[in-house]
Amino acid sequence: MLKKYWFWFSLIVIAFSTYDYFEHIFREGSSFEKNPIDWLLFSGSATLLLLTFVLLIKRILEKITTKRNIIFEVISIGTWLVLHIYIFGPLLNKLFWPSSQLTFKFKITGFVIVLGIYFIFRVIVNAIMRKSLFQ
Repeated sequence: MLKKYWFWFSLIVIAFSTYDYFEHIFREGSSFEKNPIDWLLFSGSATLLLLTFVLLIKRILEKITTKRNIIFEVISIGTWLVLHIYIFGPLLNKLFWPSSQLTFKFKITGFVIVLGIYFIFRVIVNAIMRKSLFQ
């Protein structure tokens, strides 16, 4: 299990989400500080959706093409980001964050940077694990 990439990916996402949660609720006077349970529900749901959606889309692409490819991971993360900004985020906002309106805006620069960083990270991980990028 410790050699599985998805274990480490999930652990990093959960660790970052945990940091993000506490960083938000410790903002003095903020709506996050006043509503920590609501923010936990929003943040936890978004994290769970990310992990589930990215793994599901990656597996579907692998089944369709019968190949393993890190590009499928980049595509699934990119798809999730777009869906989170336009659908999942606003929906979770209505369900779990009635305290205020969160803002969701798509910015192509940030989108490309996130996917580029992920791709570079994945190339480094594959090099360390001595795995091919495309199987």
